[in-house]
Amino acid sequence: MFIPGVFASAAVIVQAGIVLSTLFWAKKKNKGDMRPVVIGGVTFYVFALLLENVVHYILLIGIPDWESRVSASLFLYVLYGCSMAALFEESGRYYSFTRVLTSYKEPRAALGYGVGHGGLEMVLSGMLGLLLLRPESFTAMDSSLWVFERATALAGHSALSMIVFYGVQAGKKRYALLAVALHGIADIPIGLYKYGAVSLILCDALFAAAVLLCAGVAVWCYRQLHATKGFIDNRKGHHGNDPSKSRIFSKQN
Repeated sequence: MFIPGVFASAAVIVQAGIVLSTLFWAKKKNKGDMRPVVIGGVTFYVFALLLENVVHYILLIGIPDWESRVSASLFLYVLYGCSMAALFEESGRYYSFTRVLTSYKEPRAALGYGVGHGGLEMVLSGMLGLLLLRPESFTAMDSSLWVFERATALAGHSALSMIVFYGVQAGKKRYALLAVALHGIADIPIGLYKYGAVSLILCDALFAAAVLLCAGVAVWCYRQLHATKGFIDNRKGHHGNDPSKSRIFSKQN
């Protein structure tokens, strides 16, 4: 017997399980230190949900017919939505790693931050989904794609956090800009779907491909970080605590 909303409810339960399991993993990975996770969630809330929406509101009331102009053009709609999300969320990441989490030098802190950022986003998505998206109309396919997209987004936030973290540790600001670009590219399919230009299945497929690209760059950054034991792990005595002797921090690199 079909129960209205059962698939949507199941999707939310699965998402909650993903969030809890990743939080447990982050806690274990960071040896019980949950500060990067908390900072990730708080920064997402401040930069993406507060500051970004303030700018949206300012543009809405400051420019006549702003909303209708953007909505009338597929290009402007996607460009505006993707660029705003990328700029604010990656600015928040960069701010956190350069101003708040300055004492954290190991890449696991970046993963913890990504879990906090993406985890809170997933929780809010689940709550809003039940409240606003007519959950009684959800099919098994809808719910599966919803879970897939949210889990992929969580992975993407962890990857982007690693890229920004590497840039901060290496003193290379261009990696923060790279994260902005990659984030914007990853959001393009979502913007196209919201505008009605592509199907949900195609949206999720393109989004997953973009996140795989982010993950590839993040893996490279992770390996670069581990290649410089001087500031990550001095157990073997590589470079001591002098970052100037690290290959990442070398001006020749």
